[in-house]
Amino acid sequence: MTHMYTSSHVSAVAAFALSTVVTASGALAAQAAPPADLDAPIRSVALFKNGIAVVRRAAELPTPGVYTIGDVPDAVHGTLWVDAAGAVDVRATTRSIEVPTDGRWDRDPARELAGRKVRVRLRGEPLTEVSGRVVAFEDAPQERAWSRAFEQQRYWYGWANRYDMNMAGASQPDRYLALETASGRTFVDLSLVAFLEVVDAPETRMVKRPALEVTAHEGAGRLALSYLAKGLSYAPSYRLDIASPDLLELSQTAVIRNELTDLVGVEIELISGFPSMEHSHVLSPMSTATTWADFFAQLSSMFDNTRGNRVVVAQNASSNSVSYGSGGSAIQPASEGIDLHYHSIGTRDLREGDSLFVRVASERAPYSRIVAWRVPDTRDEWGRRVERQSWEPAPPEDQEGAWDALRFSNPFDFPMTTAPVIIVAGERFLGQRTTTWVNPGEETTVHVTKALAVRTTASEYEADTEREHIAVGGNDYRKVRVNGELQLCNHRQEAVQVEARREISGELIEASEAPTKKNLERGVYSVNRRQELVWSLTLAPGEERKVTFSYDVLVRE
Repeated sequence: MTHMYTSSHVSAVAAFALSTVVTASGALAAQAAPPADLDAPIRSVALFKNGIAVVRRAAELPTPGVYTIGDVPDAVHGTLWVDAAGAVDVRATTRSIEVPTDGRWDRDPARELAGRKVRVRLRGEPLTEVSGRVVAFEDAPQERAWSRAFEQQRYWYGWANRYDMNMAGASQPDRYLALETASGRTFVDLSLVAFLEVVDAPETRMVKRPALEVTAHEGAGRLALSYLAKGLSYAPSYRLDIASPDLLELSQTAVIRNELTDLVGVEIELISGFPSMEHSHVLSPMSTATTWADFFAQLSSMFDNTRGNRVVVAQNASSNSVSYGSGGSAIQPASEGIDLHYHSIGTRDLREGDSLFVRVASERAPYSRIVAWRVPDTRDEWGRRVERQSWEPAPPEDQEGAWDALRFSNPFDFPMTTAPVIIVAGERFLGQRTTTWVNPGEETTVHVTKALAVRTTASEYEADTEREHIAVGGNDYRKVRVNGELQLCNHRQEAVQVEARREISGELIEASEAPTKKNLERGVYSVNRRQELVWSLTLAPGEERKVTFSYDVLVRE
């Protein structure tokens, strides 16, 4: 049997897809029998929103002995946990296994064809032909040995991590193909090969694959593995349908994407809450994909000021936040213990690379429509006016004008998590915003879109009065009386409920329409008290309303 290869085959080093189940080979010399294959499938996964999942696996250990699990999990450092009724020893290693060959090379043709008789033609005029048997060389020892004296400085200062990470792993393919010919040993440059024929082509080949070797002692029983791993996560979203004037329909969905491994008959849970994972960027030393150099470099990156702890902070991008004061509802006791909520969506099959759209829950709830208008404070901690630069964008909630908004209480028996929310009325799209963490029964407000038919204007001016000079903490201030007003005009053909919020710095003197008043925390760091005034107003169609207020503020000179 012969196989023929063109130059494209010779230069190819494409990865060869094969099963990760390790066969019983490479047992210790002291063992009477090779390790037995042990199936440890994934039983359940719990997904955070930051790309990390809790993986739980289980296997049965029928008798004491040595077993092989055909993969080594790439676990987050400190999260790999092995549990059994009796004592077990677990070792991460590699095993050589025999697999069928389809004529492709995994990495290096010199190693794949070792010991085989080949006939090679080289490019050029005329073509040169060479026949011989491929020389089998022993794998070279790992060239990248760890030297404490050399590496220690690099670990702690973290400036040479990139070299270590790029150089880790298997050796590079050989440039030459060594042949034993009738005239002696010949070295053929693989880049010059135009044609290669394998006279006695192999049916199988040996490859190395990572494996977990489990030594079970008496009474080990059932083996359980759990760890945190990257590659499996979900992205939640909400849909608010306000087709009904009295009840809205709130639906939660999630898109699950699997980049970890095939999942068959696996229970999937969705976790909402803050992902507290201090070592989420560090790979466990048990993984065959890391080295001590990589491990210590990853650890040191937590304290590297030049990198700004970007890796650690990144995990919070999809975590939960809480919006205070948006709803003004009473406190709703919602949970006990740790603030992490697990929501099961049942047992699913999900192949690696697949994405799954699931509907998590749907409920109806009463709601109210309001026009929310927030006017932020325009003064700094010294009482001076702060003018935003033209190139500096304002936060959405600080942008001029009022917003149509929906106010409702969370109808689910579990918290709403931080996620995008789309607002529709039947088949009509109205807007998309972001909702934050909301406990069951707690009230929240979701903005929809700008209320263009409700015109708003905010203005203030300093009163022409005598200004008192005051010394505070060794600094001189002048006391200024400020008069302000908010103007609203309803251009709609229906009445609207308006909630107007105005933040001020200083002592409120008077305000019309009896607003509620609340002190803000950031006033602690200012010579002026920071306050928020809230007016709840009902505007009839075509009605124009003006509210006024005045306050005294200390302005540093």
